[in-house]
Amino acid sequence: MLIAQPRPPWEWLGSYCIVANGIHVRGGRSRAGESEYPMRTLDQIVALPGGVFVFLSVAALLEVLGDSFLQSALHRSSGLARVVPFVVGAGVLTLYGTVVNVPRWDFGKLLGVYVVFFFICAQLVAKVRFNQPTTRPALLGGLLIVAGGMIISFWKG
Repeated sequence: MLIAQPRPPWEWLGSYCIVANGIHVRGGRSRAGESEYPMRTLDQIVALPGGVFVFLSVAALLEVLGDSFLQSALHRSSGLARVVPFVVGAGVLTLYGTVVNVPRWDFGKLLGVYVVFFFICAQLVAKVRFNQPTTRPALLGGLLIVAGGMIISFWKG
């Protein structure tokens, strides 16, 4: 007697394409024997309302913090005290790269919108961590960056 084995939930969907807040999230079947469950879970989170916003915010924060650790290692410490910020910075930047590349997005559109989140996080970390004020040119440039991100996100065509 043959008993049908239930298929895992990620195989039920087959190929799919979700438009998450204007960013296309693509999926499909993996090669034989590979599990896509974690990737599909992240794709589904990104597809939720606000999911792209959360992912891009986390990615930008990780990149800015990783860069700030490396800047501290290069310019604000010496000797063996440089090792810890270098290692932490490298780890955080690796985590950033993983977070931003695991979901299957439209990469060109993603990076255009991501620049907005990166700019905002960079200004916040500069103020909080390094006590650097935001200048008027940075604010004006930031407004142009935000305008560009809005054009990329909302212009249909």
